[in-house]
Amino acid sequence: MNAPLRPSLRDGLADPRTRPPHRLDGLRRLVFLADYGAIHVFVALGLAHTAAWSPVVLVVALALAYVVENVLFGLSHVGLHASFVETPEAEMTTITHHSFIHHYRNIRVYHQTWLESRMAYFVCPRVGLRTLTSVAFVAAPLASAAVLSVVDWRLAVAGLSSLWAAHCLQAVCHEWVHHDQRASFYWAPTRWLLSGLERVGLLSTAQHRRRHRHHLHSLDAVHDWLDLRLPGVEGLAAGVWRRVLALHVPGERRMTTALIPFFRMYVTVAYALFIVALGGLGLAVG
Repeated sequence: MNAPLRPSLRDGLADPRTRPPHRLDGLRRLVFLADYGAIHVFVALGLAHTAAWSPVVLVVALALAYVVENVLFGLSHVGLHASFVETPEAEMTTITHHSFIHHYRNIRVYHQTWLESRMAYFVCPRVGLRTLTSVAFVAAPLASAAVLSVVDWRLAVAGLSSLWAAHCLQAVCHEWVHHDQRASFYWAPTRWLLSGLERVGLLSTAQHRRRHRHHLHSLDAVHDWLDLRLPGVEGLAAGVWRRVLALHVPGERRMTTALIPFFRMYVTVAYALFIVALGGLGLAVG
C-alpha cells in the first residue's frame, strides 16, 4: 500500500491558481526574434574578433565567463526553487514560471516555448527588464563592458561576448537534455557543441534527469543544481538551499526575501573580479 502524500509546501499560498506558459505572438514575437538573433550575431562576431586580436584573451575571457555564469546559475537555481515554494504562478516571471511547469507539469515546455524561455534568460517577455535576471545578465555585463572599454574597447567586446556566450549556452543546454528529437530541432553547430560538452563530461543528460524525481509534494527534495559542471558550486548551492529552506513559513516569502541581497552581493563581487582579471590581462597583453 502506498504511503499518503505529505502536504505540499505550496499549500499555504493565498492564490493557488495555475496558468499556462507565456507565449509571444504577432509583432512582439518578431521583436523578440530580432533581439534573439542580434544577441547571437554580436556573440559570434565578438568572439571571432577577439580570436583574431588575441587568442589568449579569448580563452581567459571564456573561462572567466564560464565561472561567473555557473555560480550565478547555481544561486539563481536556488532562487527558482524558493519561488516554487513561495510564489503564486500569477506573480512568477516567465523563466520562473516555465521552470515551474518544466519541473512539475510539462517537462517539454522549454523547447515548446523555446523563444520565450531562452529570451527570458535576458529579458522577461511578461514584465521586461524589471527582474533580477536582467540585472545580472544584461545590466551587469553591459556595465562591465563599459568599464573595460576605458582600458581597451577590444576588452569590452571580449568580455561582453564571452559573458553572453556563456549565458546563451546555459539557456539552451537545459532544453537540450530533455529533447528527444535533437537532430531535427537544433542546428548542426548547436548539436556539435552540446554533444562535445557531453563527451568531455561538462554536461550530462543522464545525470541531469535525476533532478526531476521530486514533485509538488517534495519541493524540498532538490539535488543537482548545475547543468554545466563546475567544481564546488553544487556544494555551495546545496548549502544555501538548506539555509533558506529553514526559513520557510507557510504563506510568507522569507526564503526569496533572504536570497535577494545575497544574490545582489554575488553579482557585484563576481563582475568586479571579472573586470579586474580581464582588465589586468588586457594591460599585460597591450
